[in-house]
Amino acid sequence: DRYQYTLPYYSLSKNLTSILPENSYFGSLNFSSNGSSNLKNTNNLVSQINNSLEYSSPDFISSLGIKNNFGLYLNNSNNIGKNDSTYTSRPQIDGMSMITIDTSFPLIKYNNDSNETITPRVSLRVNPGNNMNDHSGSSSIISAGNVFNLNRLGLSNDYEAGRSLTLGLGYKFDQIENDIGNDDNVKDKYLEFRLATVMRDQIETEISSSSTINRKNSNLFGSIENRMFDNVNFSYNFSLDNDMKTINSNNISTEISINNFVTKFDFIEYRNELGSTHVISNSTEYQISDSTSLKFSTRRNKEINLTEYYDLSYEYKNDCLTAALKFNKTFYQDKDLVPTEDLFFSITLIPLTTYEREIYKKVPGSNGLKGWFR
Repeated sequence: DRYQYTLPYYSLSKNLTSILPENSYFGSLNFSSNGSSNLKNTNNLVSQINNSLEYSSPDFISSLGIKNNFGLYLNNSNNIGKNDSTYTSRPQIDGMSMITIDTSFPLIKYNNDSNETITPRVSLRVNPGNNMNDHSGSSSIISAGNVFNLNRLGLSNDYEAGRSLTLGLGYKFDQIENDIGNDDNVKDKYLEFRLATVMRDQIETEISSSSTINRKNSNLFGSIENRMFDNVNFSYNFSLDNDMKTINSNNISTEISINNFVTKFDFIEYRNELGSTHVISNSTEYQISDSTSLKFSTRRNKEINLTEYYDLSYEYKNDCLTAALKFNKTFYQDKDLVPTEDLFFSITLIPLTTYEREIYKKVPGSNGLKGWFR
């Protein structure tokens, strides 16, 4: 019950654009295939082979500057299961398809020391067969950053059911540095703001309710990213209910860098149908030299008022070798999980392999003076 086995598995992809006529008007064509046999929960076995063919057209730009493109996506899924709630012991062969049409209208204003871009965007996607497995109970979080992605629900062998229209608006302010030269380390300074929402002709019960795009009118997704300062980066992602009154998610991230010192703070909160999450985390790194660094990270769960873990590591790295000494302390306890203190030593030979050895583990329930070694 405690282990999961995925064996055998494979994944391959091939760009087939070369078989199209040598003309940019024919776009791109890609084929991919993957398969796996997954054994979990003692005797729950699922074997899958998925084949997909994806065609993307080139951009068609009108005389007014409106950019249009379309895509056609085909998928063949072969599944067989044993003691599984979704797949039966008889082979299931399914064919799925998706058609997408994207339109955007980039508006650019050039200034002496900056550029400003406003981009309204519309994306229509249609699943002609409307055949999708039931993913209503899965957890899928949609944001302004992934709402226009084809696989925004994170499904490995399924296409989103029904017909939807995704509407978005983006604004970006780019600061031009006249003295950049050829220095690749100079920071790209910009301020970006995005808004998006999804509309449907009917409710789709197979789509995850936590995504909110199963409804006729989804949440309003937004993001703000500020990289205007040399030493501070700031980003904020939010999800607003379509009643325009209730904030269902907040994600705030701040990164501060001063010389060799970098620290990052994250605040994540999900409410209502998106779940019940309220955590604060921090990761800090100090670069001692070009080859050595010291790292620390922690996370506190405000929902249950508990610090979940501390991670501390000392790392040496060069072109072909990475060696690290890591200390990990966890506080979370539930069923088979108990608080632990672990000390690891690891060596990574690039690009060959990684060797990790546990050299100390505190005995759960001990007074901290006893332990066992490996």
